[in-house]
Amino acid sequence: MARWHITPATRADIEALTSLENRCFVRPWGRLSFEGELAGRDSGCRVVRATAPAGDEALIAYLFYRFIADEVHIYRIAVSPEWRRQGIGSQLVGECL
Repeated sequence: MARWHITPATRADIEALTSLENRCFVRPWGRLSFEGELAGRDSGCRVVRATAPAGDEALIAYLFYRFIADEVHIYRIAVSPEWRRQGIGSQLVGECL
């Protein structure tokens, strides 16, 4: 059984973010959108990585958020279809609040 953990996203995640985005949305963000958001000063992204027993890791979810005044605005969240209904999205939201 795979285990998962939440970490901040990095530029090295852009390919995996783009791939997951394309699987989850009819009108997906492009690579440039991810690059811009990761470079933003007031925005952040957390990703969920699943680790298989063999040690392989896969990016299975993400959440983009932005700080506006004293609030956190969540503006993009995705969970890989095969990983849904396991509380991953809720964990991501909790991590950002």
